[in-house]
Amino acid sequence: MAKRHPPKLAERFLLFFLKEELAEEVLGDLDEKFFHTAKQQSLSKAKRNYWYQVINYLRPFAFKYLRSNSKLNTMIKHNFLISYRVMVKNKMQSIINIGGLALGMIVAILIALWLNDELTFNQNHATYDRVVQVLRKDIIDGDVYVNSSQVSKLGVHLSQTYPTIFEEVSTTFYRNRKQFLKVGELSLERLGYYFSVNAADLLALEFVAGQKLDATNLNSILLSEHLAKTFFPDENPKGQSDKEQPVAVLDKFWSPYSSPFPSH
Repeated sequence: MAKRHPPKLAERFLLFFLKEELAEEVLGDLDEKFFHTAKQQSLSKAKRNYWYQVINYLRPFAFKYLRSNSKLNTMIKHNFLISYRVMVKNKMQSIINIGGLALGMIVAILIALWLNDELTFNQNHATYDRVVQVLRKDIIDGDVYVNSSQVSKLGVHLSQTYPTIFEEVSTTFYRNRKQFLKVGELSLERLGYYFSVNAADLLALEFVAGQKLDATNLNSILLSEHLAKTFFPDENPKGQSDKEQPVAVLDKFWSPYSSPFPSH
């Protein structure tokens, strides 16, 4: 006849992780249930149930190596309860305090977003750390004015006079202006710039479709992906043009809404 006793391996496993102050009580309950199940049903079922109960004790509160945080949790709940009662009792003061805190957090978040924008401005260009914008300083009636408007031959002067400093020099029209774009029956006005053909190389623009600008073709144009899909939703934009007013679409999708050399 098989001996009716709890599985020793399960007992040793239970004592390995169970807190000492719980061991005696838990073992007593498990043994009592084991013998009852073995007598009323079967020994194998009693052993399976014993293992199930042992595994069921694998919880944080029962681990001897983890301290209970019950006191800390009680203290936190107590503090929240006191805070809630104080806020309900002094509603106006609570509204002012919470509103001030919320306003301060909003201002801090807005400042952080502004700083992030300033520190990451134009860093989408691969050559960001080597691209500079040449500005002009004017002194009028003792006041200093700085702007990006330059004489038309400055680009040639810089490339010829300082070839070791300026590897690429590109010029752009001073102000962006609305450009009239027409393909078939669809016509749109979008803000854009006129600039030198090497601007794409200087800014390391990646062409989604098409090729580099052709210096001999005054109708060459760079479009954003969105604008190209507006004109040619189901076609490759490369080489497309309007019959009445030719527009050779050589596509890097640079956004026409922002300057390649923004003043900043």
